[in-house]
Amino acid sequence: YGPVKKSDLTGAVSVVKMKDLENVPVIRVDQMLQGRIAGAEIVSTTGEPGAATSIRIRGTRSISATNEPLFVVDGVLDAINSLNDINPSDIASIQVLKDASSTAIYGSRGSNGVIVITTKMGVSGKTNFIYHADVGMSQLPRYLDLMNAQEFANLQNDRFYFSSTANQSKPLEEYPYKNPIALGEGTNWTKEITHTAPYQNHTFSASGGDKASSFYFSPNYNNTNGIILNSGLERYQARFNYDRTLSKYVKAGLRINYAYLDQNVNKADIGSNVLWYRSTMMLAPTISAYKPNGDLNDFNTQWYTGTLFDSPLANVLLQQKKQERKTLSSNMFLEVTPIKGLKIRSAVSFYDYNRFDDTFYPSALPTRTSKNSGAYAAKASYKDNNILNENTINYNKAWGKNTF
Repeated sequence: YGPVKKSDLTGAVSVVKMKDLENVPVIRVDQMLQGRIAGAEIVSTTGEPGAATSIRIRGTRSISATNEPLFVVDGVLDAINSLNDINPSDIASIQVLKDASSTAIYGSRGSNGVIVITTKMGVSGKTNFIYHADVGMSQLPRYLDLMNAQEFANLQNDRFYFSSTANQSKPLEEYPYKNPIALGEGTNWTKEITHTAPYQNHTFSASGGDKASSFYFSPNYNNTNGIILNSGLERYQARFNYDRTLSKYVKAGLRINYAYLDQNVNKADIGSNVLWYRSTMMLAPTISAYKPNGDLNDFNTQWYTGTLFDSPLANVLLQQKKQERKTLSSNMFLEVTPIKGLKIRSAVSFYDYNRFDDTFYPSALPTRTSKNSGAYAAKASYKDNNILNENTINYNKAWGKNTF
């Protein structure tokens, strides 16, 4: 709502220096902030491209309500649906309000802290054109040291041996695995569903202006493949900022940001405790990924007496889960300065968000084939929009060392 001298500032505010991040190859704003704000915990919820980010400023404040901070972009509250909607290259400055002062300014919506983002503008002079590209690859830093098939078979044989005194006198032919050595390494399920994932990020910007106006225009394209097969995010984003001095007393401006995200949602589970019997870390290495005839294996021998299941490999290859998101954020303002020190400002912002979820389970999935249930398809859509009008009057006057 206005500038303040650092000497007059009593609240806890962190400022991220953008010059330190100009050459850092990040594609999301939260990646820029990690490790750079004291008292802030920034964690990706799942790690997959396009996943939401959990941000905690000075810890968790509520058990049942949200603990996420308020985002203010170019003066507009809740101007984005997620940090994926903003291109990091468009950001001029980031301030984080961390204490009660944020509540005093923004009310209860600022109780979890406020992240204030200001985007770039052009300066008077010649027009500047910049093209920036990032190309690289992502991969797991290492695989966990899990048991191979031989080690797992030995474990099961030992378990059989010590489970009953009677078992200790039985011949090897009656053990679960008669020849563990022959099993070798077996199946590493995590390796089966992961790969080296390429990514590319392209940004073009044009900025400039004259004595009466300034502008900034920047389109962005990003394509990030997930480390897990058939997952990733494709983003098209564009921003246009324009300021115009209409007269000595009147100034107007426009801010528009549009983001289109097409996410191929991850369909496998590596290590969480959700459906543990389908997790790649929990599946036995003695279970083959494929049958001898080349079809995907559909039988889990370690689930009690055995059961049909959709393996992680079958899920990533056959299932389809798509999420399409469209976000438009626009803001127009008119600023009048009738006398020196008095500023009257009126701003109108419009926010529109649309999300479309598509899910498809083909009949070729083993569990659906066994039940002869056919394919399954589902579509869902979500829509949210709002209009915000803010009118403020600021007056600032100095008398020597005194200010009002």
